[in-house]
Amino acid sequence: MSSAPPASTKPKRFAKSALRSSWANSWKSVSKWSIDRRTSRDWRDVSFRLVSRLVSRFGVEHWSLCEDAVSEAFVAALRTWPIHGLPLDQEAWLTKVARNRALDKLRRQREEPLSEEWAAAPDPSPNLVDDEVALLFLCCDPDLPLDSQIALTLKVACGFSVREIAAGLHQTPEAVERRLARAKEKLRTKSLPRVHDLGEEDVARRVESVRQVVSLMFAEGHSQSSGEELINLDTCLGAVSLARRLYATRPDPATAALIATMLLQASRFPARSAPGEGMGAILLRDQDRQRWDRELIDQGIYWFRESLGGDELTVYHAEASVGATLAASAEKGEIDWESVLVALHHRQSSAPTVGGQMSIAAAQWAAGLVREARESLESIPEEIAGRYEPMNSALWAEIFAAEGDRDAAVAALDQAIECSANAAERAALMRRRLELG
Repeated sequence: MSSAPPASTKPKRFAKSALRSSWANSWKSVSKWSIDRRTSRDWRDVSFRLVSRLVSRFGVEHWSLCEDAVSEAFVAALRTWPIHGLPLDQEAWLTKVARNRALDKLRRQREEPLSEEWAAAPDPSPNLVDDEVALLFLCCDPDLPLDSQIALTLKVACGFSVREIAAGLHQTPEAVERRLARAKEKLRTKSLPRVHDLGEEDVARRVESVRQVVSLMFAEGHSQSSGEELINLDTCLGAVSLARRLYATRPDPATAALIATMLLQASRFPARSAPGEGMGAILLRDQDRQRWDRELIDQGIYWFRESLGGDELTVYHAEASVGATLAASAEKGEIDWESVLVALHHRQSSAPTVGGQMSIAAAQWAAGLVREARESLESIPEEIAGRYEPMNSALWAEIFAAEGDRDAAVAALDQAIECSANAAERAALMRRRLELG
């Protein structure tokens, strides 16, 4: 393994305003995050930490109660702080109030008094010393189906809405609701471990699910399923922070490869959208590669090299190799689509997915291989492809346009526009429709 990360990856405190100043400054700040950072970015971030502490103490079976207690703590703050002023440590105040509300709720639910074990803070697990990372492991219960583990963790630990989870899992919101309800019921009827009960074997059984959760969290931030902006920078920053802290807790080549993938994808953020210009999303083929962030590319390459120290190459390594291949284009000035396709095919052979097949089709189209792109899309059953809208219809539109079938291209774009719930994405699709006339 490499001896040390680049100097720019050393933790350093920074002001919240630095996060918002620009794409480049925000993303360069990713590597400067301190694990014990005390400032908060938004409601999701603060809520995440508070719920983590309560669920770590009282158990995943009480996650709804813990969420309610945290919400009540914020309501109490809105009522109290304007009158009595801000406490010196607002988060400590919120934590104390939320803990007391949770204890009150538990006492009302139980006829017998709560034991001292419940009222006292548990000792930290020797295997997991980070509360927020520990909550991910607690939610990823191996007795639940994998999709249920991921849905539950995104809901409880990451604060995702049902719609966002459905987009990430390519399922309907109704299916996710049912999945969450079944998971919640199963957890209520079984004895669950606390943070201090998680041993090395428990952590090893759950770590892959945790990585998938972090990956999906980044994916939602990378291309928001709804909203005005294409990218949710806070969500992406949160995913990178969790991955770094997961690696600090449990160094693992697969986690290093996941970090590399996220940083390499983030390096292209400055060129992926044109805020304020009415342009919406910008396709990879059309991006100004001079705007790709060189520092993030260097960090991503460092983590990719770090990930190669193990005996196993995972899907995260395959993902990182795609990012590294694209990063090389920043130096060459143009994308080597042949090399990109080799990396994409390797990733698809490592872990076949519908999204991976669509990425291959998109790269083939961008490389001018229209017939191959059509064949790649046709290999996906129609009922499954429909879960990947608007990407599916947008790709078909480009293939039809390349084949000279303008009417079919316009119809496919209309379908993509109708399916998109993201304003930036819709703007790009509508711009493309105007281009077709």
